[in-house]
Amino acid sequence: MEENLNSPEEQFDNNPQSDQPKKESLIINVEISSFLTETAKWAKFIAIIMFIMAGLMVLAGIVITVSGSVALQKYFPLGGMLGVIYIVVALIYYFPAKYLYDFASYIKQALYFNEQESLDYAFNRLKAHYRFIGILMIIALCLYIMVFIFAIIAGVLGSMIS
Repeated sequence: MEENLNSPEEQFDNNPQSDQPKKESLIINVEISSFLTETAKWAKFIAIIMFIMAGLMVLAGIVITVSGSVALQKYFPLGGMLGVIYIVVALIYYFPAKYLYDFASYIKQALYFNEQESLDYAFNRLKAHYRFIGILMIIALCLYIMVFIFAIIAGVLGSMIS
């Protein structure tokens, strides 16, 4: 058996009939169905853990907001604001969890009922999950770069003052 060392992208680019990919050319056999079923179980587990963590973050945010605005007002005036930040982060955390949960649910439905529409929607949700995570990574990297630059500027200015 000849092993193909090209990546899937290279194979698609080198295919003379690649103008219009054929949807019917992909087959979900028993082995792939088994892989997808197991992937759906893990995706659902991870999504449920993410929902629980988001819920705990909301509860922590409420507690911090209430206690921060009442008890710590004298010592830490932004205590209530920290709780609001927790709630906002929990809201952001909710969306990738929902996309992953939808993927798990619809992939199981697609395999059980042999529905192409459910399979399409499941992978659409998986794409949305990874797109959301990717955008968060880009934002985080930009923030890290800005903090790094700010730290260098602060260090240079601090050394000039002393």
